[in-house]
Amino acid sequence: MQREARVREESEALETRRAAVHAEAATAERVTRAAADAEARTRDLKDAATAERKKVSDELHAARVEAEASRAWVRRQQEDLTYRMRAASVSPLHPPHANSPQVHNPIL
Repeated sequence: MQREARVREESEALETRRAAVHAEAATAERVTRAAADAEARTRDLKDAATAERKKVSDELHAARVEAEASRAWVRRQQEDLTYRMRAASVSPLHPPHANSPQVHNPIL
């Protein structure tokens, strides 16, 4: 009888340890799964951030190219207007302005 009681106690103790080991294994599995999920989210966020930086960089480059093209267009327009104004000021087709030195210059 004493032996049966001892065997039963040992059996219950083993069953308790087995349940604890299973619970610990289940906890470890959940923690491992959560860590893997966190790594996947981190990787996704990193990829999204990289894609966003690339998009912003491309947009910035396009804006710089557009700004340079716009500045070049403005320079060409200014040069063209300057050329036309100079050409108009010496053109025989246009009479001199009243305050122009050409009006008061007796040599001309």
